[in-house]
Amino acid sequence: MSATEIINSLGIQGDHNLVVELDEHLAAADEVHSLEQHATATATTKLALVGSGSTIYAKFSPGPAGTGPCTKKGTGAFASSKPVSGLSGNYQLEVGRVTVKLQQGSKVIWSGTGLQKGLSGTWNIKL
Repeated sequence: MSATEIINSLGIQGDHNLVVELDEHLAAADEVHSLEQHATATATTKLALVGSGSTIYAKFSPGPAGTGPCTKKGTGAFASSKPVSGLSGNYQLEVGRVTVKLQQGSKVIWSGTGLQKGLSGTWNIKL
């Protein structure tokens, strides 16, 4: 899924720079993931993040989308060979510079590697 498709599917009014930045993060997520995995492993799930300053938008591809409150602006993209299915409810999204974890309580539901700018922290999201 392209950055433009992600922005449009989330209903975000973004400028061209936001799309370009998210495209760069999507490419970086693939690159970081491939460097960390064996040559035969491929990413089956990607997570795109967009922070607007009041809301964080999260879109799994393939998979669900969700939102939650967020005080930061930025974008990020992460990839993992672990698929997501049947996700619905409230989660914590722990965003690091090159890693992300989707958790319910202390249980890690999904984790990935990639790159983000401006979104470090833990955010509550509803998928």
